[in-house]
Amino acid sequence: MSRAEGYSLFFYGSLRAHEVRVAVLGKDFCSEQMQDACLEGYQPRCVVGAHYPMLVEQRGGLSIGLLVQNISNEAMRLLDDFEGVHYHRVLVDVRISGGLHRAEIYCPDATLTAGDVWHYERWRLKDMASFFADDFALSGVNAPRPLPVKSVER
Repeated sequence: MSRAEGYSLFFYGSLRAHEVRVAVLGKDFCSEQMQDACLEGYQPRCVVGAHYPMLVEQRGGLSIGLLVQNISNEAMRLLDDFEGVHYHRVLVDVRISGGLHRAEIYCPDATLTAGDVWHYERWRLKDMASFFADDFALSGVNAPRPLPVKSVER
């Protein structure tokens, strides 16, 4: 992919939401830049202690999402800042109507722990407000909160 044409990213998590993209970028991408896509071999999972997901490589896994093409250098800088220190970009092939397209995804580092399967629509309806309240920061999503330690009665 030529950088003169811009970057291509596959959004599988919170960045699928228009509200999150506008909060990060100050505006949304134009509709011509976006199309439905899926990524095979990966499954979105909840990050334990947070209201956002991570991708986990899984044989037979499938992640539904959004391919955004022709992303500017400035938008990439803002997106990289938002994803923070616990995510890095990896090049993959995503499936779109008509074939495969090379794009990057944000993958987690080893400090994040995968929980249950993450569902975008459930997150949008039940957890997006908590995401904005607890996790959202332009300088990088907040680190997961420690889980409460259960005391053992003796």
